[in-house]
Amino acid sequence: MKNIIDTSDVNRCSRCKKSLENLNQIYQTADYLFCSKDCLADYLIENEYSSLFDALLDNGISENVHTLSEVVGCTNCRKDMTDISPVYSDQYSNLFCSKSCIADFYVEEKYKCLRDALIDIGAADN
Repeated sequence: MKNIIDTSDVNRCSRCKKSLENLNQIYQTADYLFCSKDCLADYLIENEYSSLFDALLDNGISENVHTLSEVVGCTNCRKDMTDISPVYSDQYSNLFCSKSCIADFYVEEKYKCLRDALIDIGAADN
């Protein structure tokens, strides 16, 4: 993904390129804008997450996630993840049951939800 450089980039979702005009909520990471939580979650998964299977293999832990006592609940919603696949893990060992929970957690914790449907890129300089 490229950084937002000109005002034409502000009119479209950084991931799916959908128009951002007339949307009630627009989600923003440092330099990217998203039309929905799903697009934000997809971006995070593609760029900051790996499946739990890959994360466990990288750490030399057994492939069988069903026997891990550490896998008790989603970091965001606390849902039991014993029989959920895939389970997502971030670099801080947070575990998530779905893309929606990833988006909810990171929107609340790290990202700003923009209330205005139209964004004036010049206003960010103030």
